[in-house]
Amino acid sequence: MTTGVVLIAAILVLGGVIATLGDRIGMRVGKARLSLFNLRPRQTATLISILTGGIISTSTLAILFLIDDQLRTGVFELEEIQTELETAKLDLESTRDEKDQIEVDLEQAQEQEKTVQRRLRDANDSLAIALQRQQTTEAQ
Repeated sequence: MTTGVVLIAAILVLGGVIATLGDRIGMRVGKARLSLFNLRPRQTATLISILTGGIISTSTLAILFLIDDQLRTGVFELEEIQTELETAKLDLESTRDEKDQIEVDLEQAQEQEKTVQRRLRDANDSLAIALQRQQTTEAQ
């Protein structure tokens, strides 16, 4: 938070200083009736003001991009990030579907295990009864 406040204050001060310098240069060019690129003095002063505005914008963006890694990443790598996010969403959906299928298969396997356990218990009970009968028959 403190870094953000300092950054905003620095941008405002820098923008004000550059705007003031551009205004002063534009006024001096206008008063001195100087011309650039065969323009009239008034048009030259306007051109200097436009260039000053461009310098303000450029310096503001440069400061922001140099200081804030997340902003730079967000602006220059946004499409790549969105592609990765979409791929991750598709992978997540596929994994969830696979998980759901595995859970269904697990439930079926558990039901089959219960059935087999029941049949095994019944078979063991029948075998125990048969062994008792055999022992009683042999004992007679």
